Amino acid sequence: MVSSRHFHRGIKDELKEVECPHRGLRESNEAGKSLHDAAAVRSLRTHMDADVALTLKKAKLIKLCLEALDRANDANRSLPGCGPGSSTDHTRTSVVAGLRKKLKDSIEGFSTLWEQVTAEYRETIGRWYYTITGEAEDKATLDALISTGEAERMVPRPHPHPLPLAGWPDKSTHPSPARNGPNV
Repeated sequence: MVSSRHFHRGIKDELKEVECPHRGLRESNEAGKSLHDAAAVRSLRTHMDADVALTLKKAKLIKLCLEALDRANDANRSLPGCGPGSSTDHTRTSVVAGLRKKLKDSIEGFSTLWEQVTAEYRETIGRWYYTITGEAEDKATLDALISTGEAERMVPRPHPHPLPLAGWPDKSTHPSPARNGPNV
């Protein structure tokens, strides 16, 4: 039989590994804010979805380990001196409860981050939609664009020849003071 100490270390290690995709999701979200290429956006979304799937998989594994520890604790209570109310029982129960709380907090933090990422993505798609069509987006249109993957193809491209802003002098006819020195 594997000792509960081994389970505790394994669960702690798995909890630390849940933080890796959490950081990856946060970094991917920040990187995605500056992307202007449809293929790059699509690739980043795929990577982010993989981080979410990995986190869920690890969370389920940790939950199974915690359930195994609960069963081991129940079996341990039948041993002499380890029954309900004993210091051994209190220790084992509190350790499992602490690990369960860490898992819950980690998953809640990840869930909050995922909700933020999703909200920011919807907002970005809404801005892209407005930039391209000139119309305000509606919820049904955004949902359709995101669910079909069409949103990643809508990345607005910068105009190849920017037009001068109204009221600004044309740089070709007016020299820049920075290049010619101060006007005296």
